[in-house]
Amino acid sequence: MSRSPRLASLLCALVALVALAGPALARDVLPPGYHDVEHVLVLEGDAHGWRLVAAPTAGFGVREVRVGEPFEFSSKYGTRLWAFAAGAAVPERWEAGTFEGHALVADLPAEVASVPLRNPVQRVETHLALEGLADGELRLRRVSETRTGSVRGALGTMLPGALIGALVALGVVALLVVRRGRARTD
Repeated sequence: MSRSPRLASLLCALVALVALAGPALARDVLPPGYHDVEHVLVLEGDAHGWRLVAAPTAGFGVREVRVGEPFEFSSKYGTRLWAFAAGAAVPERWEAGTFEGHALVADLPAEVASVPLRNPVQRVETHLALEGLADGELRLRRVSETRTGSVRGALGTMLPGALIGALVALGVVALLVVRRGRARTD
């Protein structure tokens, strides 16, 4: 009889951990107390007849980038920006050697992927100016960065976790009350 309340408490704790971790595991794992942020880049200026291609060095997703249009990138998957001649064929995926001989864009900024829960930022947009091609590298200059969001958005990311945490705490208290009641009757 004394094992079943312990087993019930352990099962409740396990269910709570899975429930709290589930949403975070569905996307990339976020540190506790953080929410994810959408970070995009926008290229400005003249591409001088080059086709700009974003490709991660790990994973999939080779895509052409157009000047003035936002595009997603990832520091985690090593997104690089390449300059192809106007008529050159673009490989469907990045593999060692497939992009060799094409100009690499120097130094994309680091991605802002998450911020603390209390930080209202939901989206970061970084504008980069195309500076030109030198020594096989297409140079960029950071022009501006805008961070947008709302306190409501930040609270919205905290409320589901807080609600689940409160329900788990209530369940643990209920189990302790039931256990204490059984101990008195035995």
